[in-house]
Amino acid sequence: MRVIQVRTRRLIRNCAGFYMEPGSEKDRERIEGKTIMAIRQIRTIGDEILTKKCKEVKEITPRITELINDMFETMYEQNGVGLAASQVGILRRVVTIDVEDGNQYVLINPEIVETSGSQTGHEAV
Repeated sequence: MRVIQVRTRRLIRNCAGFYMEPGSEKDRERIEGKTIMAIRQIRTIGDEILTKKCKEVKEITPRITELINDMFETMYEQNGVGLAASQVGILRRVVTIDVEDGNQYVLINPEIVETSGSQTGHEAV
C-alpha cells in the first residue's frame, strides 16, 4: 500500500454548488446564480500537454472556480473519481476528487510531502 501525504488549500462549496475559498465574498457575488458548467475534453496518453509542468494557482479567481466546477462535471460524465486540470488541457495545479465517503475534494497546489510503500496497477483509460 502506498501512503501519500498532501498539503493543499481549503475550498468550500457555496449554496449554488460552486467551490471557492472560505469568506471570498467578492467571488461569491460574481458566481452565485450561475448554473452552466461545461464538459471538457479529456487528454489521453500521448498528448504533449500531459508532459508539461503545471503552474501554481496564486489566487482563486472566478476562472479557477469555473475550471473546478467544469472538472467535476467532466469527471462525472466519464464516471471518474479524480481529475487533474492538465487532463482537461489546463496547466494549473488543481485536482478534483470524489470518493465513496460522500465528499468531494478539491486540491489546489498540492505538494507531496511524504511517501511510503509502493503500489503497482493499471490506470483506467
